[in-house]
Amino acid sequence: EETALRQNAGTPCVLEHNKDLCNVFSPLVAEQCPRFVAYFWPQVSFWSEEVVRRVEAFPQAASTSEREQLQKFTRNAAYLGCVWDFDPRSGSGWSEHVTKYMRSVAELPSSSLQLPELPSFFSELNGIDRGKLIVTDSCLMWFSAMFCDLGYLARDLGVRRGPSQDVCWKEVAVPPFGFTLFGINLMPDRPLLHSRATDEYDRPEYLACQDKRLTREDVQSWCPMRGHYPAALWNISWGEPAPPGSVQRHDVLTCNKKLGNPDFTRVTDMPLHIADEGEDVDVMKPFRGYLLDIDATHAAREISLSTPLDEALRFNPEMAGLVADIAASALATAEQFPEQRGSLISLAGTDNDEDHDDDGWVWSEETALRQNAGTPCVLEHNKDLCNVFSPLVAEQCPRFVAYFWPQVSFWSEEVVRRVEAFPQAASTSEREQLQKFTRNAAYLGCVWDFDPRSGSGWSEHVTKYMRSVAELPSSSLQLPELPSFFSELNGIDRGKLIVTDSCLMWFSAMFCDLGYLARDLGVRRGPSQDVCWKEVAVPPFGFTLFGINLMPDRPLLHSRATDEYDRPEYLACQDKRLTREDVQSWCPMRGHYPAALWNISWGEPAPPGSVQRHDVLTCNKKLGNPDFTRVTDMPLHIADEGEDVDVMKPFRGYLLDIDATHAAREISLSTPLDEALRFNPEMAGLVADIAASALATAEQFPEQRGSLISLAGTDNDEDHDDDGWVWSEETALRQ
Repeated sequence: EETALRQNAGTPCVLEHNKDLCNVFSPLVAEQCPRFVAYFWPQVSFWSEEVVRRVEAFPQAASTSEREQLQKFTRNAAYLGCVWDFDPRSGSGWSEHVTKYMRSVAELPSSSLQLPELPSFFSELNGIDRGKLIVTDSCLMWFSAMFCDLGYLARDLGVRRGPSQDVCWKEVAVPPFGFTLFGINLMPDRPLLHSRATDEYDRPEYLACQDKRLTREDVQSWCPMRGHYPAALWNISWGEPAPPGSVQRHDVLTCNKKLGNPDFTRVTDMPLHIADEGEDVDVMKPFRGYLLDIDATHAAREISLSTPLDEALRFNPEMAGLVADIAASALATAEQFPEQRGSLISLAGTDNDEDHDDDGWVWSEETALRQNAGTPCVLEHNKDLCNVFSPLVAEQCPRFVAYFWPQVSFWSEEVVRRVEAFPQAASTSEREQLQKFTRNAAYLGCVWDFDPRSGSGWSEHVTKYMRSVAELPSSSLQLPELPSFFSELNGIDRGKLIVTDSCLMWFSAMFCDLGYLARDLGVRRGPSQDVCWKEVAVPPFGFTLFGINLMPDRPLLHSRATDEYDRPEYLACQDKRLTREDVQSWCPMRGHYPAALWNISWGEPAPPGSVQRHDVLTCNKKLGNPDFTRVTDMPLHIADEGEDVDVMKPFRGYLLDIDATHAAREISLSTPLDEALRFNPEMAGLVADIAASALATAEQFPEQRGSLISLAGTDNDEDHDDDGWVWSEETALRQ
């Protein structure tokens, strides 16, 4: 850990006051590693093998100056691996020039530690094309740490290319979609990948240039650092190390030792690099110096980034001119690719009026805005922020559905069977009863611990309650009152009954889709039979949000090789398997919102003319959707509030002051929450109870301390390997 901290010295995450923020955002960044490797594997594998073959030929007893030459070669190779458009594949705009350059590198002997100068095509680039040559320092650092691992992975997969042969990758086509970061397509000349059913890791075309398939498991199991950092540092697992005693472990350790790792790997004072800077990177002439003022960036490191970047960094004329060129040509490029306007430099976003279905499947953007009235994302000044964070939230939908499928399917089927029995010509009051039942069912579906499975703390009571609901006739629109077990809960256990309004809204919109999905999968339970799910065990890991385990009584899922969607135990209670494709293809809203609203695809609608499409549309019409689905003025709900939710007595009213929350909506959340919201005595007492019992619970689960309410984090001294595979946290900070 000491090594890791040393490697990252001066970056925000080594600072104690940034710990919580880094624990949230570091896992989100780390999750991009397997996607990056899979998408850019041709150039990743090429530069990794070029480095490894030079390291293997490098003498053990080399001088300091010779090692510095090897490290300079490695740093330049890392730079070229980081340039997204330095892609040899067919369909890449630079393919011809990149292929020619790669061939010249591959033909050099393994003893050669000098990369050829980039040809004039690259030095003559301007505007946004020159901007594509800019890479981040953290990417160079990552490649410097991972070249040995990546090179031997490429060798194990039998990647075919070498000094005496052409670059095979030029015959392979680029993927039919752009590479995205946090849902934003940063390749405007390629379509945005809307479909979650498309596996972005499945690249069978790579077999044209290698013997074995690069699998999702390959990249997910060892990303982002093949276990070289201690597990849980910055709330990241860091991947699985090569097995002790294996040939590959020996090869990687030997390679890293020759390369000078872990000390060679480091973050520098310069956050951005370009080919002709002539400093850390020097593969293009004439040299123009760093993009940013080095003294200013060094000063910014020294004061630990505690001042705003616009004060700590000064742009030199080169950077100022470059930014102007990029801005000007981005506008020109946007004209060429109108379907991607806004995703160049800025954020993705399109006008989706053309997506509206005649049969009403896709609700209009106006409807979506009305349903979410008063929330931050309907406000124009929050557009950029929502375009970044909304996809991150939406990505949790398939994980939520897969993890909590037993209760999700139960409540969805209970709603659907009542909707089907509901008369077409019902009165307004009858429809309100149906909607009240649906709203209460949505609440119970949102309570994570309202789980009938074996191993859930409330299983016995939940199963008994579910049985009583399942035995009611389809015409019954009144849920039974929750038993006294729930009304007597205190502290953190009572806190588990609190759910968000947005979750209730989502269920209200999706019950029809989920219910028919459950029926298609043959979920077995009904009025005359017991609740099957009680015989199924809870997953052997906790449910996480953004890498944070919010179930401290269950282990954190560290291994990326474990598929959290693969739940074969569900087959004990249904005829067909719930697959990753099922939940990813239609999450988060089965295409009911226009694609790309808030930078989200919203999932794939049921096929036009299909039975399921007809059933869902009929169900939603009876339920009163889309008008029934809405965000309310109350952001939090609990079972005994007696308002939107009323399944537990005695009623205690809303958790928060409704007048204050309404006022907060009215002023569009423009004032801080601590001013806009007033906690009533019930909430104040509840927060005190939760805080007190969270401390007590933390004592019971010391291995999960810090992940109750707060953020996950453990002391990982025990993870340090004797052979030096795992670099210390100090090294990570120094890098």
